[in-house]
Parts: sequence; structure tokens; C-alpha cells
Amino acid sequence: MSNFLVILGLLVQLVLSVVALLWILAFLGFTDETKRSTSANFLGKSLVTLCVLVALFPIGLVFWVGWRYYFSSLPWQDIPLGLFLPLVATLVCSLLCAGLIYLFKVIGYRR
Repeated sequence: MSNFLVILGLLVQLVLSVVALLWILAFLGFTDETKRSTSANFLGKSLVTLCVLVALFPIGLVFWVGWRYYFSSLPWQDIPLGLFLPLVATLVCSLLCAGLIYLFKVIGYRR
């Protein structure tokens, strides 16, 4: 039963990470659509790239935590927050991406 709950927890966190990624990509698309008449400058394109990389981080973290739990001899010793690390990382990365999207809207386009 314990393994079932760990797998269920990791799957739920993976789904939440993927949903957060899709929302972030949608908001990036809507932000770009609002400035359709002008193209993004280099800083704007860099902000989008950074935002996508930050949004992908929780997905990799879920796989790393799962790998550590099932294939490592010391599953939770080096993992802060244990099983809840990917959930906290998803929330933090979502807030960080919200700030990056705002910066992209404000300074990411030619004037």
C-alpha cells in the first residue's frame, strides 16, 4: 500500500506539473497575441526561452524524485521536503513564470 501511495503521489504531481506547463505556454501565447503587430526583441525571446525552461523544471524534478525513491539505496536522505518537493517546485516555478511573462509583456517588444 505504501508504494501505491508514493506512485499515486508522483503521478498526481506529474499531472500538476504538466498542467502548469500547458498554462504557462498558453499565457505566453496570449501575451504574444496581444502584441501581434510588433515582433519580440532579443530580450523578449530570451525571457520566453527562460520561462519555458523554468516551466519544464518541475517535470524533470518529479522523475528525479521517483528515480531516487525507487532506484537509490538512500531514497529520502538528500531530498529536501521528500515527496512534496515537486509540488513546491511547481508552485514556485509557476510564480516565477508569471513574473517572467509580465516582464515579457512589458519589456519584451520593440517600441
